[in-house]
Amino acid sequence: MLYQPQSQEVEGNKCTGVCAFSILPSGKKDPLFGALFFDAKMENDRDSRRYQVSSIQIPDIKFSGSQHDVNLDKIKGAVIWEVPTWKLQGSLDELVATV
Repeated sequence: MLYQPQSQEVEGNKCTGVCAFSILPSGKKDPLFGALFFDAKMENDRDSRRYQVSSIQIPDIKFSGSQHDVNLDKIKGAVIWEVPTWKLQGSLDELVATV
């Protein structure tokens, strides 16, 4: 599950920020919580005041707490692989207001 992203900087068609997420590893009953840091490029429609993320890079992922019984590198890889397939879009005005 992806939670509301928090933009840290928006400049032109670029946005950087952090987003909390949770993931349930197979065979586990409790989810892992983490934060992914992102650098995104957006396609902006100034007429409708909307954006859509056209590409996204995940330079870092951090997990809360100590996780000794899961393969964090495998989970990081899965998240990094999956994020670019998400259809991330929204209001430019709301995005800029969060910075």
